[in-house]
Amino acid sequence: NGWLDVAYGEKLKQFLLDHFKILAIIESGVERWFDDAKINTCLVVLEKCSGPNRRAANMVRLVRLKRPLRTLIPYAATDYRRLTALEQLIPRLLPNDSRHTPDTAVRVVAQADLRPAAKWGLLLRAPEVYRRRRAEPQLACLHDWAVVQRGFTTGANQFFYLDQATVEKWGLEPQYCRPLLKSLRGLNRLHLTAANCRHELLWIPPGEDVAGTAVADYLAWGESQGFDRRSTCAVRQPWYTLAAQTPAQIVLPKGVWRRHMAPLPEAGLMIDQQLYQVALPPDVPLAAAAALLNSAWFALQCELQGRLNFGAGVLWLAGYELGQVLLPDPRYLNGEQVDRLTAVFTALAQRPQGNTDEELAQADRAALDTAVFDILGFSAAERQETLDALQDRLATRQRTVHQTAR
Repeated sequence: NGWLDVAYGEKLKQFLLDHFKILAIIESGVERWFDDAKINTCLVVLEKCSGPNRRAANMVRLVRLKRPLRTLIPYAATDYRRLTALEQLIPRLLPNDSRHTPDTAVRVVAQADLRPAAKWGLLLRAPEVYRRRRAEPQLACLHDWAVVQRGFTTGANQFFYLDQATVEKWGLEPQYCRPLLKSLRGLNRLHLTAANCRHELLWIPPGEDVAGTAVADYLAWGESQGFDRRSTCAVRQPWYTLAAQTPAQIVLPKGVWRRHMAPLPEAGLMIDQQLYQVALPPDVPLAAAAALLNSAWFALQCELQGRLNFGAGVLWLAGYELGQVLLPDPRYLNGEQVDRLTAVFTALAQRPQGNTDEELAQADRAALDTAVFDILGFSAAERQETLDALQDRLATRQRTVHQTAR
C-alpha cells in the first residue's frame, strides 16, 4: 500500500484515474494479509472505463477493516455458506455514503476529487476531526514558521564519528571533538545534554590550520584509508571540513517506534542525519513551540503523514512530511496562550518520558494536550477522537511487527 502515499505511486495513481473506475480501496487495520511478505497490502477493486465523465462521476469507497477477514467471512472455502457471507459483505464495503460501523470505516469520495499527487492513505486512515479541521485559518504548516533540516551527512561516519577509544588512541584535541547526537533511542528526557551523546563529531572549522596537531595525523591516516576519495567527501574543499549547520533548538526523529518525542538539545550538540533539527525565528517562543511538537495532535499527524517501509512497524518521516504538519502558528498566539504552553511543557520536561500510548494517560501530558486543544478550539468529542485515532495508529503499527514476527 506504499504507493498510496509516496512519490513513486503518483504515476500509478494517474494511470488508474485515466483508465478505470476505482470502486474501492480496502485496507486492514487489524491484520497482515500475507504473513511471509515484508510489505503492507491493500485491495483495489477496479472497473475498466474509457469515458472520462463516467470515471469522474464514480464514487470511490475507501474502506478500513476493523475486524479480521476470518470473522467477516467465517466459513471455510469449501463451505457453501461462504458465498452467502461474501454476498452479504459486499454492500457493507460499497455503501452509497460514508459510514462507521464496528466492522468497517468507509469514506466515499468522488473520483473527480482524487489527485495523483495527493496522499490517498490520508483519506483512508485519517479521522474525521483531521479532515474537518485541517482547513482552519489558525493552522499553519510547520515549515511556515520553522526550518526543519536533517543533521550531518558526513559520507564516512566511521571516520568522522568518534568514540572514546578513538579519541584516546589518537589523542585528538578537545576543540575538534563535538558531542554528537545520533539517535533518540534509549533517551527519555525532553532536555538533552552532552551526557546523552555516545559519540563525538570530528569538527574542523573552515580555514583551520591543523598542522602539528594530533588531528593532522588522524587526517593523514584517513587519507591513507581512502576516506577523502568517497563521493560525498571528495566534493568538499577540503574533504574533512563539514558544512556548518544552523544550531538545533528542537530535535525530531526520522524514525518513530513507540515514543513520539521532540526534545530540546543544549547548545553545541551536533545532530546526525537520522534526526531532524528544528530552528526557530526569534519571534517564536521556544517552550511554546516545543509544547506543540510534543502534543497528541502533532503525533497523530506524524502517524498519518509518515510511511511504514517493507511492512515493518517503524514510522519513517521525510523532512517535507514534517514540514506539512498543521499546528497553531506560535507567532500569533497571545501572551496567555504562550505562558500556558510554556508552563505545561516545563512541567512535563521534569520527568522521564514513557511510550506514547502510556503517556496519554498521564496527568501532566493531558494538561499539555488540553492546552493545545483549547487553542485549536476542539470540542470534547474532537479531543477524544484525536486521542483514539492516535492510539489506533500506534496499535496498528505494533500489530504489524508482532504478526511479522510470527
